[in-house]
Amino acid sequence: MNRKYILIAFLLLFLGILIGAYFYLKGKTFTMEISKDELEATVSKSFPMEKTYLLVLKLTLKDPELELAQIKKDELSFALTAEARVFEGIKSQTYNGRAILNAHLIYDPKVHTFFLEDPYIYKINIQGVPKIYSDRLPKLATEIIKKRFEHYPLYTISGSSLQERIAKMTLKGVKVKKDKVVLYFGI
Repeated sequence: MNRKYILIAFLLLFLGILIGAYFYLKGKTFTMEISKDELEATVSKSFPMEKTYLLVLKLTLKDPELELAQIKKDELSFALTAEARVFEGIKSQTYNGRAILNAHLIYDPKVHTFFLEDPYIYKINIQGVPKIYSDRLPKLATEIIKKRFEHYPLYTISGSSLQERIAKMTLKGVKVKKDKVVLYFGI
């Protein structure tokens, strides 16, 4: 009989601690930051990317640099080095420029992972490419990145720290700042 009362007392104490923790944490917001360097390192693993069009135009995208000053609040932007190589007979000419890759940042709570979704080339600028090929560059660049970056896992909350374990359960929002992505979580 004594064990039964001890067990009930222990369960009530445990329940009291949980309720107290809930009311203590309710309304409080905690943050976790993901640095620009961490995000760039993840994306850089997928570069360089290349695609050839009709054996006369080869487009290479490389050297991604995360630009956290973005177009829209839920998008990330990456500045890329863009190289177009035009083959004419036995000779070729290489032209260099820049491209801007944008993609939505979404969070999947089932796998505790942030993904890049709906990637697109916002802008591509390669000077000197003959007009017959330059009109094809935006579409070619989008084909390259869509194949590689559609639903691309960018960052997974591992749950190794107490803060990350709480974040896995209670993520409230994401804000992109100058040199980092800030995660907000709470009850």
